[in-house]
Amino acid sequence: MKTCKHLYEKIVSWENLLAAYKTFRKGKRFKDDVLKFEYNYETELFKLRDELMEHTYFPLPAHRFFVYEPKKREIGVNSIFLEKYLY
Repeated sequence: MKTCKHLYEKIVSWENLLAAYKTFRKGKRFKDDVLKFEYNYETELFKLRDELMEHTYFPLPAHRFFVYEPKKREIGVNSIFLEKYLY
């Protein structure tokens, strides 16, 4: 199996995180959680990058609820913009 060294550093680079953030926010710019994140997005992205580089990032638990139509299903929704952004 082929391995890619230094790939993780490229994934969590500032340029990659910023590009992913700008792509993800399209069509969501005026939602409350996006506006809150946008206010300090540079600080939040640097904080996120540091946590990812140090392997100390842990996602918050998802908000879970049930939908009964057409059948009973459990739905899990990420609670804040940052969690949605990472997935």
